[in-house]
Amino acid sequence: MPFDPGQMAASRAAEERKAEETEKPISVSQLAGSIAQALKAGVPGVLRVVGEVSGFRERTHWYFDLKDADAVVNCVAFANVAKKAAVAVRDGMQVVVHARVDFYAKSGKISLIVERVEAMGVGALDAKLRALVAELRALGWMDAERKRKLPRCPVRIAVVTSRSAAALQDVLDTLRRRAPFIEVVVCDTRVQGEQASAEIARTIDLVSNQAERMGIEAILVTRGGGSLEDLWCFNERVVAEAIVKASVPVVAAIGHETDTTVAELVADERAATPTQAAVRLSPERGELERQLDALARRMMLEMDANVRENERKVATVGKDVVAALRHMIVVKQRGMAMLGGRLERCNPASRLGRLSSRLESLASRLPRAAKGRLAKEDVQPRLTAAERNVLGAMNAYLASRVAEVETLAARLGAVSPLAVLERGYSMTTLKDGSLLRSTNQVSAGTELITRLADGTVQSKVEGDRVEHRLQGTNLTAQRPVRRKKDTRKDDAPGLFGG
Repeated sequence: MPFDPGQMAASRAAEERKAEETEKPISVSQLAGSIAQALKAGVPGVLRVVGEVSGFRERTHWYFDLKDADAVVNCVAFANVAKKAAVAVRDGMQVVVHARVDFYAKSGKISLIVERVEAMGVGALDAKLRALVAELRALGWMDAERKRKLPRCPVRIAVVTSRSAAALQDVLDTLRRRAPFIEVVVCDTRVQGEQASAEIARTIDLVSNQAERMGIEAILVTRGGGSLEDLWCFNERVVAEAIVKASVPVVAAIGHETDTTVAELVADERAATPTQAAVRLSPERGELERQLDALARRMMLEMDANVRENERKVATVGKDVVAALRHMIVVKQRGMAMLGGRLERCNPASRLGRLSSRLESLASRLPRAAKGRLAKEDVQPRLTAAERNVLGAMNAYLASRVAEVETLAARLGAVSPLAVLERGYSMTTLKDGSLLRSTNQVSAGTELITRLADGTVQSKVEGDRVEHRLQGTNLTAQRPVRRKKDTRKDDAPGLFGG
């Protein structure tokens, strides 16, 4: 133990007895002096204290908290100590400080006046934060390709923060000054504490689901500065997931410029401060007016240029049309002059008289010429000869066709089954017309039809099957014992001709 508890207990008992003896109340300054004396008496001059750095602030001096799981103590490292420090102190570091205990009466705070800092490694919160950042980076949530572009001129945005936060007022003042036409939907939620991360995620999900219906084009997640513990709700995975899955772009501005949270790393846009976030989401009114003026001037210049170009085209086309009309008129005039000359040379009256005389002469010659031609020529012999030629050609064609048919008939007869039958063979079929090929197809009582060259014979099988063996081959034949009935449709020389 760095000090003796028994000694502290004895000192407190002495003070209590002294207070009881003197009933007169003491002042705050006297109480502060007693506390300071007690600390000097009960605490050694220099202590070595180990803990995790939190809420680090670098001004001329260093101010930070040193904590563990159950307690926090304020630390101050003056400029001369900070300059000589061998380590770069940051939030989440595990350090050992050589310090003395000091009670500052004016603020009523007990602080450690740091004389030396030694690094011990990364603290628990910092290690957890680094592990989460590595995991989300592997998932691609921090990739620039995944992040969406902010709307150039949004009409309505949602701000997710505490209604009492100073950051909200900064955002509203900036938007009111730069772009008063932007509507702001304030989504009140806790931004610090154990339940804050889940509430922030639910709020972002709600805004994302209703964004299209409400016309929300972007979400701003923000709060003011604080220690690592105060901002830890923005380092939870559930908040990062809600930001990544949001249906509209998300801007995150958490804490001061030196603070960096997971929410800012996965957001589509990170701003150092709430004011800067509002600037990113809003066009400046003066800039918009200048852009509109520039666009108006550009439109006027383009309109003037188009008008002048169209006037030039109209003038050019008019000149071309006039020139074409003049040329056409000249051509027509020349044609009319040529026709007039030809008309003058024709003398229509005399030419009409000559044509009429010639027509009358031809009309008088036509009857005589036709009568003489018919008398000289006899057309009957010519008709008789033509008829004879046609009949001869038809007879020759028919003879050739008949010869071709006879040739085909001879070839067909050569391969006809009837020709085979004429050579003494016969063909036997069952009653249904199927060809009899084996004795296995018949039995006693089967009716057969035998076809010969000059007719057919119907018969009926009687008797048993007879088996013959020839050279190892089983032959089964039907032996007709007697014919019960023969019916000849045509005269045939025998039952099985061959």
